[in-house]
Amino acid sequence: MKRKIIFAAILAVLMVGILIYILIAGEQLPAYDKIGNILSDYGYKVQEEVADEKGPNDNFDKIRIYKINGKEKISLCEYSSYSKAKKDIQILSGPLADWASTPFFFWKGRFIVIYVGEDNKLTSDLEKILGKQYTVG
Repeated sequence: MKRKIIFAAILAVLMVGILIYILIAGEQLPAYDKIGNILSDYGYKVQEEVADEKGPNDNFDKIRIYKINGKEKISLCEYSSYSKAKKDIQILSGPLADWASTPFFFWKGRFIVIYVGEDNKLTSDLEKILGKQYTVG
């Protein structure tokens, strides 16, 4: 009986550890990592642009910028950790951020996709691909 309790406790700790890893580690998600290819499959003309160098206030580790249909742009920001992405999404979507147009944020794990624009079809397709957009609150 004592062995069963110990075994159950070890199993519970393992399961919690795996769950925490999945939530915190933010494994690379195919929809985020392959956003350019997926948008191409949706019929968009996608061109990956060379991203500018990181600025002193940029928290992301990597950024990919995609030009969509020759005019719209989306940015894919990759972070080294979930906590860095979480901190940045709160800053980016906060009241002090100043955007040229309506910003749309999609956040999952270590990835943030940002689209600033007015193309309702693109916004809708991004939601189909990446899930519901992030909103404050």
